[in-house]
Amino acid sequence: MKGRNWLAVLALAACEPETAEPAWQLYHGDAYSEAPADIPWPAGELALTSDSGADTLTALNPLTGQRLAVVQVGRDPVAIDGPHHLAIDRARGYVYVALSYPAAALTPGPHAAHGSSIRPGYVQKLRLNDLRSVAERAIEANPGDIALSADGSTLVISHFDLATASKVGTVEQRRGRLTWLPAANVGAVAPKTAQVCILPHGLTVAADGRRAWVACYGEDVVAAVDLSVAPPAVVRTPLGPAARSDGAPSYGPYSLVADPSGQRAAVGCTESRDLRFFDLQTGEVAKQRWAEPGAGAVYFAAWSADGAKLWVPTQGPDAIHRVDAATAKTEKTRTFVAGECQKPHEVQRSQSGLLLVVCEGDHQGPGQVLALDPQSLQTLWSVPTGAYPDRVALAGPP
Repeated sequence: MKGRNWLAVLALAACEPETAEPAWQLYHGDAYSEAPADIPWPAGELALTSDSGADTLTALNPLTGQRLAVVQVGRDPVAIDGPHHLAIDRARGYVYVALSYPAAALTPGPHAAHGSSIRPGYVQKLRLNDLRSVAERAIEANPGDIALSADGSTLVISHFDLATASKVGTVEQRRGRLTWLPAANVGAVAPKTAQVCILPHGLTVAADGRRAWVACYGEDVVAAVDLSVAPPAVVRTPLGPAARSDGAPSYGPYSLVADPSGQRAAVGCTESRDLRFFDLQTGEVAKQRWAEPGAGAVYFAAWSADGAKLWVPTQGPDAIHRVDAATAKTEKTRTFVAGECQKPHEVQRSQSGLLLVVCEGDHQGPGQVLALDPQSLQTLWSVPTGAYPDRVALAGPP
């Protein structure tokens, strides 16, 4: 303090009247206590994105691209809760979202943002009409994918847990978990868990909720899990002869998307940069696979209504490919230029036939959703979302 005497300053301070300490009281209410407004539902479907870097869900009209609402979700109004993936129960009017809290300091790697935490995750049950939380349950750390059985009975969550996978020990000690619980009783019934494989992620569930299949990135297998017996029976099928479980996967199966018939699944591999086909009934991996020279890491693909076509998103380079599911041959490719779609993560096919592509962006600023023509793969509309979107889900008309 130039030009002033420290003793004089202290003397003046001593003459100041005392100020009473504020009486702080702990708040025990909801994180977001304002009465939520209903989402203005479009004439047809509703699309929702989970914006994990912004703690929001973005509601869109999938036909026009109109952004209908951006709703804050989570449990903490200040810190990031990381709404990672979501599943919609249209018949009962609910959305289930997995909160995957970020680690204090991220480890290197393409999936570290969603797998490096030691903080328990949460699953929240939201009303579909306004996205207000009605129930929640603490679950294990690093929830990855979340899926709901077609009958609405069973919610299943994978845990892409890098901390567990990095342990020094046996393969069994490094295997991550699957969590499942009755969807009707989220918050009232303790979930069940079982070790399934190293770094489980993309999954699908049988229509009656009795079986689940999960892509196991760190073990190069697809795990079929019988949830109807205790303990659950797990059968692990290697994706190929080079399957590894030593921390350096050869294939890196990350996504698993069942076809409309529920007979087979498309397994997207980020390390071998190809897409493989898994028979959900026989547990066999098809010899045929989709692989395109120079293609990027494969993420969540979409099937046509008849199961004859696939639209496959890849990262590095960022592109989308239309693939004949019978021959595994590429019919058309569109490579995105800068600014069009950074890091395409998932494709969903709307009732109108449009393709919705969720683009992660740079994980700091807004991501976006594109609507593409399924034949030409040209953009029909584009709309921004919150930061780091990684799931776009669709709900049918009211």
